[in-house]
Amino acid sequence: MKAGIDVAKRIEGTPRTVASASPPGRCLSGSRCPLRSVSHERTNRMATHWKSMMDRDFIFAFDLDGRDVTVTISKVTAGQLTGEGGRKSKKPLCYFEGKEKALALNSTNCKVIAALYGNDVEKWVGKRVTLYPTQTEMGGKTVDCIRVRPKMPSGKAPKQPEPTPPAEPYDGPPDDLPLAGDGAREPGVD
Repeated sequence: MKAGIDVAKRIEGTPRTVASASPPGRCLSGSRCPLRSVSHERTNRMATHWKSMMDRDFIFAFDLDGRDVTVTISKVTAGQLTGEGGRKSKKPLCYFEGKEKALALNSTNCKVIAALYGNDVEKWVGKRVTLYPTQTEMGGKTVDCIRVRPKMPSGKAPKQPEPTPPAEPYDGPPDDLPLAGDGAREPGVD
C-alpha cells in the first residue's frame, strides 16, 4: 500500500515508513526493526511522531509504539544530559543489545532494575528487562515516559550465534595420503 510511504520515521538512526502492515521483525520500509521483533500494524492512518524526525541521542516513549519491548542490557555508562534551559544532569545511560541509542535512566527505572538484579550496574549487563510506554507528571505537566516492568521477563533471551573460529590455512593434503601413481586408483577409473 502507498499510504504514507513518503513519510520516513527514524528510530535509532534507522528509517521507517508508515503503511498498512509489515512482515514480522521488519519495519514498514522492509528493514530490520531496531526495537521490536513484531510487525508494525497500521490502518491507513499516518502514525509518524514528529519527535522521531529530530536529532536525538536516546530512546523515547514514542519509539516503543505503544507496546512492551523486552531488551537485553549490553552496558550501562555514566552520562550527562542537557535539559530545557541548559540545565545539566547526570544519569545512567542504559544500552541494549542490537540497539544504537541508549535509554537515559531516571531514579524510578534504576530502582526497578536494582530490585530485579542488584545495585551494581555491572551485574545488569546481559540481563533482560521489559520497557513500556506510559505517562507521568513532570513540572506540573503530564508527559510521556518509558518505565521498566518490575518483573523479570519470561522466557530466554534469543541466543547469540557463537562466533565461528577462523579457518585453518590449507597446507595441502596430509603427508600420509596416497597420491595417484602410489598404487591409488585414478578418479573415474573403475
